[in-house]
Amino acid sequence: MSVTFLQDGTELLKIYPQSFRRVYTLDLDNDADLKYSHSDVVIKLDNDAQAMIEIVQAMLPDGNYALKMMPTEVTFVLRHKQKGIECMNWLKKLIFMNFPDLETSDMYGNEKLR
Repeated sequence: MSVTFLQDGTELLKIYPQSFRRVYTLDLDNDADLKYSHSDVVIKLDNDAQAMIEIVQAMLPDGNYALKMMPTEVTFVLRHKQKGIECMNWLKKLIFMNFPDLETSDMYGNEKLR
């Protein structure tokens, strides 16, 4: 499983999704129930280091990129911005859609809920 970032046909970055996490916080307004906060995607880089998907924002300049998903071989456009969360949320959705067997967990703090 990989996501390749291309610009004008040139490969600029390749990442390897490792896991998808749904992160929860305490909802103090509702008897301290758990409430969904956000999703995280853990990736591996070409040097085998693990990182959060947001590292892409620091590694690539603003611009439009073609994202080739493997093994689905489907290509999407990402309007990348180094600031804000919209492009990262779109990237997380694309990963979730293209890699249905990606390990998924529910997290509170650093603990898995299941």
